[in-house]
Amino acid sequence: MDTTLKLIGRQRFASLYQWTIIVLGALVFCSSAAHIPLQLIDMRYLLLTSMTVIISSRLAVKVPRVNTNVTISDTFIFLALLLYGGDAAIILATAEGLCSGARVGKKLRTILFNSAVMACSTMLTAQAVNFIFGDPTELLRQTFSVVMMGTCVIALAQYFANTWIAAIGMSFKNNQPFLKMWSENFLWISITYFAGAGAASFIASSVGMIGFYAMLVAVPIISILYFTYYKYLEDIRATSAQAEQAERARAEAERARAEIERERAEQAEHHVEELNLHIAEQERISCALEESREHFRHAAFHDALTGLPNRALLTDHLKLSIERAKLHHDHLFAVLFLDLDRFKNINDSLGHVAGDQLLINIARRLEECLRPTDTVARLGGDEFAILLDGLEEYDDAIRVAERAQRELMRPFNLNGHEVYTTASIGITLSTTDYDHPESVLRDADTAMYRAKENGKARYELFDKIMHARAVERLQLENDLRRAIERSEFHVYYQPIVSLDADRLAGFEALVRWEHPERGIISPIEFIASAEETGLIVELGQWVLKEACRQMHEWQWQNRAHRHLRPARPDQAHAF
Repeated sequence: MDTTLKLIGRQRFASLYQWTIIVLGALVFCSSAAHIPLQLIDMRYLLLTSMTVIISSRLAVKVPRVNTNVTISDTFIFLALLLYGGDAAIILATAEGLCSGARVGKKLRTILFNSAVMACSTMLTAQAVNFIFGDPTELLRQTFSVVMMGTCVIALAQYFANTWIAAIGMSFKNNQPFLKMWSENFLWISITYFAGAGAASFIASSVGMIGFYAMLVAVPIISILYFTYYKYLEDIRATSAQAEQAERARAEAERARAEIERERAEQAEHHVEELNLHIAEQERISCALEESREHFRHAAFHDALTGLPNRALLTDHLKLSIERAKLHHDHLFAVLFLDLDRFKNINDSLGHVAGDQLLINIARRLEECLRPTDTVARLGGDEFAILLDGLEEYDDAIRVAERAQRELMRPFNLNGHEVYTTASIGITLSTTDYDHPESVLRDADTAMYRAKENGKARYELFDKIMHARAVERLQLENDLRRAIERSEFHVYYQPIVSLDADRLAGFEALVRWEHPERGIISPIEFIASAEETGLIVELGQWVLKEACRQMHEWQWQNRAHRHLRPARPDQAHAF
């Protein structure tokens, strides 16, 4: 509790000190602003102020091992003191303090305190020079020895005034002796004040000889010196960091060495036991890996449910068959692609467990239809594929397809339920030049879908015309998706006449697709694709909306047509 009260009291005292300096700095600034002759504020002074605020206050070097930054702003403040006098230098220092304070801190009190310190220290420096040498603007007209003494007085006065005011505030805040705060944070930077005062004296002397604007050439030189000093401090920082790192590494090495010695003693006692355990564990792992190797190899290339080869293994076997067919032109093979008909009905009615049992039974029956050299694989879901390799004639593939269909037509007993199923089979032969297994499976899949379209429970042989139709159907579906957006559909109206009333009763709305390349396409060609892709809903809404719009227009054109209504046929051939 006492420590907390002391901390609060110390913070209040430090805050009171800062506000005292801020008030004094404000009084100094106001006094200088009131006494400075307006004729002194010329273009050179404004340029000097801009350089100080924009350039020097933004270039800062962090001094290693101390909590402070070094800038080149003191050079411009000293230059203003020698060229324009104390009041002008105080105004410039106050502005620089505000900018640098805003750069290093966000609290308003910190920014104002930094500006007040610069104002007060510059005022003390100006008073010291005026007391010893008279008007600072006349100092450069003295002898060389007097100029050197004046430069040293400027540097010492600004250095002590600036650092002492800041060190007193830090000692109040941290409850540390003043000399300790000053020596740890500000003792090293005295050289920068002497360098700044010397540079200012040199620039001010040169202004009289070559003009103020010509001295702008000195800005790059100052920048070079600044970055050289920055590099020097970076080297010091790097060297210091390396030394600290080396010291930490040495201490860490000593601790590590002691720890290693201790661990060695413990490890020596348990080494034999751990080694025996390790050897036993390695033998166990080796046996386990040997036992699971075949399991994982089998799992990677076989279906988990039926135990049949999967697509990956079938693709490998099919790749070998393609290579043998290329090497030996009399080598024949065929691929049968099977898809169960209405398998979803069994899943929905009896459940997925029954569906899985059906797939297992189907796999066993298909294996019974084949030779040992043939491969039957499950591709996923209710899709199977059979690779018939080394056929004597292509008719053998048809006989296998017929045998498989007969086997699958026999009833299955699933937990007391008698289930019947059929399969649609697509067959592709090696007569077509194939380079990739995926192409063979694609064509067999295309033939299977043709079998489904032709009534299911049958097989179809793939041919190139079938592939062209599949490509054409895919292109039709793609064009259909864009046809609505491009307004390629048109509605034609067929009149409906009431024979009893002998008058027009309504219209039948018929949609036609005007393809930009193929011309008018019959609904028989695109309605089925629209239903498969789900676009039939959007197309029907568009037709209905267009028919209602046209009917509404006719009704308003003629009152006799108010009773008319549109009719949309339900059949695709009439749609």
